[in-house]
Amino acid sequence: MNDIMLYTYPQQDGKYRLKNTLSLSGMKVSKPTLGNVLNCLKIEVSDITITLSASSVGEREDWFHTLSRAIADHAAGLCTFGGPCSEAREKLWMALGEAAPVLVPVSHVMMCMNCTSDFSLTLRRHHCNACGKVRPKVCSHSNVVGV
Repeated sequence: MNDIMLYTYPQQDGKYRLKNTLSLSGMKVSKPTLGNVLNCLKIEVSDITITLSASSVGEREDWFHTLSRAIADHAAGLCTFGGPCSEAREKLWMALGEAAPVLVPVSHVMMCMNCTSDFSLTLRRHHCNACGKVRPKVCSHSNVVGV
């Protein structure tokens, strides 16, 4: 299992740009005390260290506990973020088509919500009718083997 988190940053137009991918394998999260940074959260993965400052102690605690749970779930082989866990995937396939999906606004998406490839003139945006996410046709549910 190769679960990853996407580290993004906001742009002026309200969209987000991918900065890095962080593997849950070997990830460590801590709450260091840094003199000039309040509500600090540190994420370490192999050769990448990210130090963040939450807006409040409560927000830092929420992030710390969520990330810690995701790391523990990953280590135990469980699905945290809806990854390739077979049970979660089966539930998704059974639920597809039972209710209309909530469509993500196309104007808010700059890259495929499945493979993170940037959209271009040749890789066009497409609303997946099964899940409502914005993806290129090659990443839509209708093109996945076994559907």
